[in-house]
Amino acid sequence: DMTQSQVRLHAADGTLEPARMLDYNFYSNYMGGGFSSVIFQEIREARSLAYSAWGGYGGGSQLGDENRLLGVLGCQTDKTVEAVELMLKLFADPPYAEARLKESRDSILQSYRTDPLTFREIPGAVLGWEDIGFDKDPRPARFKRAQTYSLGEFKAFASRMKGKVMTVTILGNRDRLDMKALGKFGELVEKKVDDLFPY
Repeated sequence: DMTQSQVRLHAADGTLEPARMLDYNFYSNYMGGGFSSVIFQEIREARSLAYSAWGGYGGGSQLGDENRLLGVLGCQTDKTVEAVELMLKLFADPPYAEARLKESRDSILQSYRTDPLTFREIPGAVLGWEDIGFDKDPRPARFKRAQTYSLGEFKAFASRMKGKVMTVTILGNRDRLDMKALGKFGELVEKKVDDLFPY
């Protein structure tokens, strides 16, 4: 009998493209990378629709792995519909701002400068790079490109999210949710506890 809804949003977005790893990184940072990110600011700070709000892009870890767009919300049950609706709009048409992109760029560049691989991490990192087709450390090239990454490049990547069909899962008290309003997002399927935990 919970007064909070736990919401997850997911959409498939093709398979891993190693050359676009920096796009994935910028998108995640810009949209949901911290307290100044789009999702946190628009959903939690500006409108108080959620206790927690995060979103981003998850690239696969090996060639052939699927990528995914994802979002997470923890909100009051009676604000669930409004919070989900806003997050879907932000994914489809995020607000673009050069100042916000600069914050993402600075954050990403700073992470390269301050988070070197330790000697214990090197073997795993090398194997990981090989798994996605690199024969050398890709970070120097990414660092160089990140310094000049433009708002136009970001827009070009983010525009692929427009029109994405998303699966929305909500864990919450159905008596406190506006079930009819949830139906406007698409087909509504209810799962009982025994469906999720059949053992």
